[in-house]
Amino acid sequence: MKKIKTDLVELDDLTLDSTVNWVVENSTENRFKYVVTPNIDHLDRLIRAQAEYSPLYANADLCICDSRILKVMLKLKKYDIESVVPGSDLTLALFESNKIKDKKLLVFGGDDDIFDKLITTYEQLDIHHINPSMGFINKPNEVEDLVERINVLKPDILFLAVGSPQQEKFAAILQEHLCHGVALCI
Repeated sequence: MKKIKTDLVELDDLTLDSTVNWVVENSTENRFKYVVTPNIDHLDRLIRAQAEYSPLYANADLCICDSRILKVMLKLKKYDIESVVPGSDLTLALFESNKIKDKKLLVFGGDDDIFDKLITTYEQLDIHHINPSMGFINKPNEVEDLVERINVLKPDILFLAVGSPQQEKFAAILQEHLCHGVALCI
């Protein structure tokens, strides 16, 4: 796997198919891992508050470029990244893949209507849903409860869909408490 080290983040240069394979393969390990998909907004946040946000990206197990615009900007800075894997494309590719048919999935975030459509569309998959309250990341008791609920469920793949930087912060918390699965900050 090719790595591109920039001043702000180290990006893993993987194709969409390679990323899907990485997620599936790592979802069975006895170590929790998480994937971040930075774009321009993420890097802007990193520039403004490196001390707070840099560890969230540095501690991720996979960091893939989410933005074609970011790819162009990196090229102007002489960083040659070949692949762009938006979190939305990665999510769709995983749901459409036969490789996750035996996996337990958790969608973290999104309202019930969206989840109902998801389980109707992908009825063959074992999909679960948790929708935290708005601003949950700043509520320690709720975070603790959510971590426990996820730990009991033991999903193989978690789709963290609560917006950045909440999802990256929560993934870092999960990394301290879970010993299985892959979380995708999508």
